[in-house]
Amino acid sequence: DIDAILALGNNFAAAPAKAGFPSVTVPGGFILADTNAPTNDPPIVNPFPQTVTFSGPAFSEPRLIGLGYAFEQATHYRVPPSSTPALASDSVGRP
Repeated sequence: DIDAILALGNNFAAAPAKAGFPSVTVPGGFILADTNAPTNDPPIVNPFPQTVTFSGPAFSEPRLIGLGYAFEQATHYRVPPSSTPALASDSVGRP
Protein backbone atom coordinates (compact mmCIF):
# COMPACT_ATOMS: atom_id res chain seq x y z
CA ASP A 1 0.00 0.00 0.00
CA ILE A 2 2.30 2.74 -1.33
CA ASP A 3 2.02 5.80 -3.56
CA ALA A 4 5.42 5.32 -5.21
CA ILE A 5 8.98 4.15 -4.77
CA LEU A 6 11.66 6.68 -5.66
CA ALA A 7 14.92 5.38 -7.14
CA LEU A 8 18.04 7.08 -8.45
CA GLY A 9 18.28 6.71 -12.21
CA ASN A 10 16.74 3.50 -13.51
CA ASN A 11 18.43 1.35 -10.88
CA PHE A 12 15.14 -0.05 -9.60
CA ALA A 13 13.01 0.22 -12.77
CA ALA A 14 13.48 -3.39 -13.97
CA ALA A 15 11.64 -5.11 -11.12
CA PRO A 16 8.39 -3.09 -11.39
CA ALA A 17 8.54 -3.27 -15.21
CA LYS A 18 8.79 -7.07 -15.17
CA ALA A 19 5.75 -7.19 -12.89
CA GLY A 20 3.86 -4.85 -15.23
CA PHE A 21 3.85 -1.88 -12.87
CA PRO A 22 4.26 1.67 -14.25
CA SER A 23 7.25 3.95 -13.80
CA VAL A 24 7.91 7.60 -14.64
CA THR A 25 11.45 8.94 -15.05
CA VAL A 26 12.19 12.65 -14.63
CA PRO A 27 15.35 14.81 -14.53
CA GLY A 28 17.22 14.50 -11.26
CA GLY A 29 20.07 16.95 -11.64
CA PHE A 30 23.54 16.59 -13.11
CA ILE A 31 26.57 14.52 -12.27
CA LEU A 32 29.33 17.10 -12.04
CA ALA A 33 32.45 15.09 -11.29
CA ASP A 34 33.72 11.53 -11.22
CA THR A 35 34.55 10.88 -7.57
CA ASN A 36 36.33 7.62 -8.48
CA ALA A 37 38.74 9.27 -10.93
CA PRO A 38 42.40 9.70 -9.97
CA THR A 39 43.23 13.19 -8.74
CA ASN A 40 45.47 13.97 -11.73
CA ASP A 41 42.56 13.60 -14.22
CA PRO A 42 40.99 16.81 -15.50
CA PRO A 43 37.52 17.58 -14.13
CA ILE A 44 34.48 16.72 -16.19
CA VAL A 45 33.72 19.84 -18.24
CA ASN A 46 30.31 18.81 -19.59
CA PRO A 47 28.26 17.29 -16.77
CA PHE A 48 25.72 14.72 -17.79
CA PRO A 49 22.16 14.40 -16.57
CA GLN A 50 20.98 12.11 -13.81
CA THR A 51 17.39 10.91 -13.52
CA VAL A 52 15.07 9.71 -10.78
CA THR A 53 12.36 7.11 -11.31
CA PHE A 54 8.99 6.93 -9.58
CA SER A 55 7.49 3.41 -9.66
CA GLY A 56 4.04 2.58 -8.37
CA PRO A 57 1.33 -0.04 -8.17
CA ALA A 58 -0.84 -1.06 -11.12
CA PHE A 59 -2.94 1.72 -12.65
CA SER A 60 -1.10 4.46 -10.72
CA GLU A 61 0.02 6.37 -13.84
CA PRO A 62 -1.91 9.57 -12.98
CA ARG A 63 -0.41 9.64 -9.49
CA LEU A 64 3.11 8.98 -10.82
CA ILE A 65 2.80 11.74 -13.43
CA GLY A 66 1.65 14.10 -10.67
CA LEU A 67 4.58 13.15 -8.44
CA GLY A 68 7.03 13.54 -11.32
CA TYR A 69 5.59 16.95 -12.20
CA ALA A 70 5.72 18.10 -8.57
CA PHE A 71 9.35 16.92 -8.32
CA GLU A 72 10.28 18.87 -11.47
CA GLN A 73 8.55 22.02 -10.19
CA ALA A 74 10.20 21.77 -6.77
CA THR A 75 13.74 21.04 -7.97
CA HIS A 76 13.97 22.89 -11.32
CA TYR A 77 16.38 20.17 -12.49
CA ARG A 78 14.85 20.09 -15.97
CA VAL A 79 17.24 22.16 -18.12
CA PRO A 80 17.11 22.18 -21.92
CA PRO A 81 20.39 21.44 -23.70
CA SER A 82 22.42 24.46 -24.76
CA SER A 83 21.99 23.33 -28.38
CA THR A 84 18.20 23.73 -28.15
CA PRO A 85 17.09 26.92 -29.93
CA ALA A 86 14.78 29.32 -28.13
CA LEU A 87 11.11 29.25 -29.16
CA ALA A 88 9.44 32.33 -30.57
CA SER A 89 6.59 31.78 -28.10
CA ASP A 90 5.79 29.60 -25.11
CA SER A 91 2.44 28.65 -26.59
CA VAL A 92 1.66 26.37 -29.49
CA GLY A 93 -1.53 26.80 -31.48
CA ARG A 94 -3.51 24.25 -33.35
CA PRO A 95 -4.66 25.07 -36.90
